[in-house]
Amino acid sequence: MYPDERLAKEKLGVVNVHYSIFKGKTILITGGGTLGTELVKQLIKYDVHAIRVIDNSEQSLFQLQLKFGKEERLRYLLGDVTDYDRIEFAMKGVDYVIHTAANKFVHFIEYNPFQAINTNIVGTINVIKGTIKVPSVKKMIYISSDKACEPTSIYGMTKAIGERLVWWASRISDKTFVSIRFPNFFPSRGSVFDIWEEQVRRGEPLTITDKRMTRYFIPITQAAKLTLKVLEDGKTGHIYVPKNVRKYKIMDLAKKYKKRTTVVGKRLGERLHEKLLTDEEKQIMKETKDFYVIPPPEEWT
Repeated sequence: MYPDERLAKEKLGVVNVHYSIFKGKTILITGGGTLGTELVKQLIKYDVHAIRVIDNSEQSLFQLQLKFGKEERLRYLLGDVTDYDRIEFAMKGVDYVIHTAANKFVHFIEYNPFQAINTNIVGTINVIKGTIKVPSVKKMIYISSDKACEPTSIYGMTKAIGERLVWWASRISDKTFVSIRFPNFFPSRGSVFDIWEEQVRRGEPLTITDKRMTRYFIPITQAAKLTLKVLEDGKTGHIYVPKNVRKYKIMDLAKKYKKRTTVVGKRLGERLHEKLLTDEEKQIMKETKDFYVIPPPEEWT
């Protein structure tokens, strides 16, 4: 059960993807988490040649295997984005790369910065290097976060650097490098809703960090469709920010679960309100039906 069924089921408009562009293609997804799993779910409906998912967690790959059974086009690759040789080997014969793998828990990362920098920055560098070096790869999609917008946490800073690295790659390579800046996915593994589910089960009050806190959300099915849309026609060096997202007060969502709540205080690295665009980006961005599109810095005027 989720606190807002409308959020879980919301379509937020129709995203038109011409799936024929994936016919006969091999796609590598780094990370078998929430978005990686939904991308697999959508891609196997179409005539792709193969989908490779690389993850450093055997458990994540095992869960994928349980979910998709004997799907012959799906390849389960055990490996880490911090291992360049493994990433390059996984890219052999790949047409498109979608880079979702990252350390994502804001408060954990504040106390484990070296690991997050290694995974989120060095790992992204490795995926970029592989994309440039492996001849078959045509395009790389980098999955960023709204926490990269004027970041106040180490996690947000690593994602902001990732966006900049992807722009840099677009300048020095004739291949296509694109970023998508997503808000929170709904549902998402390890989210606040998982915490609340457990607290409801135990009969405990729901923990709230701050009654004023707000967050943007997008249904995971919509996020995956938008990712494939950018994979289809995203322009190199650009950042794509979904337009059709919803902003919620965390307190309002909690009340849909249970009346009893307790305020525990904002955790290290968290801020009260996330942003999708900086004030400067709002001045230079362009709009499509589905996205705010931030051009590369050299086009800012």
